[in-house]
Amino acid sequence: MKAQIHYRQQQDPNFVCPESLILWKDEIIEDSEKKMMGLWDIFIRAENRSNELEEKLKDEELVTVAMTVEATIHHNKIENLKKRIA
Repeated sequence: MKAQIHYRQQQDPNFVCPESLILWKDEIIEDSEKKMMGLWDIFIRAENRSNELEEKLKDEELVTVAMTVEATIHHNKIENLKKRIA
């Protein structure tokens, strides 16, 4: 169909075919949909990455808390041993 429209436009440069306008609009819509899908994919990837980083941060916070508790327990044991020795 595009070839027919192109041929008719070559024959008469002033010719504007309603079908070509419809095709042009369809191409714009299709292009917009592709761009929107691309942006949507970027958004989903960013959200997934954000969730991954959030989980990693929670894990790191838990490790930090566990290490702090462990260090406190060891410190208290050392202090108790020092008191017993003294």
